[in-house]
Amino acid sequence: MKVYYITGTSRGIGKALAEHILSLPDTKVIGLARNHTIQHANYKHVDIDLSNTSFTANFYFEQHTEATEIVLVNNSGVIGDIARFGDIDNEKIVEAMHVNLIAPFILSNNFVKAYSALTIPLTILNISSGAARNPVDAWGAYCTSKAGVDMFSRVLSVEQEILGRKNLRCLSLAPGIIDTVMQDSIRAANPEEFSRHAEFVALKEEGKLVTPETLAPLILQALGKQDFDKVTVDLREI
Repeated sequence: MKVYYITGTSRGIGKALAEHILSLPDTKVIGLARNHTIQHANYKHVDIDLSNTSFTANFYFEQHTEATEIVLVNNSGVIGDIARFGDIDNEKIVEAMHVNLIAPFILSNNFVKAYSALTIPLTILNISSGAARNPVDAWGAYCTSKAGVDMFSRVLSVEQEILGRKNLRCLSLAPGIIDTVMQDSIRAANPEEFSRHAEFVALKEEGKLVTPETLAPLILQALGKQDFDKVTVDLREI
């Protein structure tokens, strides 16, 4: 049985990915989210607030004796305060860093700690963003936190090479522009604070956003690659 831990399964990419995985045979999903929205015999919900570091630090991964593969998908993310430096709400900076960077870092650390002695395939998939690699005005906290995710993914991969641990892989994947609640927030932003506002409004109006349901099988295809040529990749490139 393939076991998947997925953060943010209450909606969007996390929910679509969990539901797609559960439609496949011999799979189990443990969802880490604040709201329980999936009903399935092979789904287990863990109520957790990833903006709370203490709660996240105290989450420990189960031992799955029946597992043939274990995957952690760090999917949860928030856009933060869409504003330029000098006008950003400091509390929103902290929240974005906790959800987008600190929580995935802690969960990845605990994942490796829990399963490093296993010989079955282990994968950490971090949902990153093109904004991690290209600066976007008014997205300072989002760009910075996602860039941090890219870097800790690379460090983790280098460590596995040094240790000769070939069964643990890490991928930081930018999925493209997806039709999620985050996009709603972007379109609702003040155009005077965000130079690319009209561009993101047009993407929605012109039907150019990818749905989470369309994205989910593509993510699994990316995970199905035998080797990750690069740690930080754009889904549209593979």
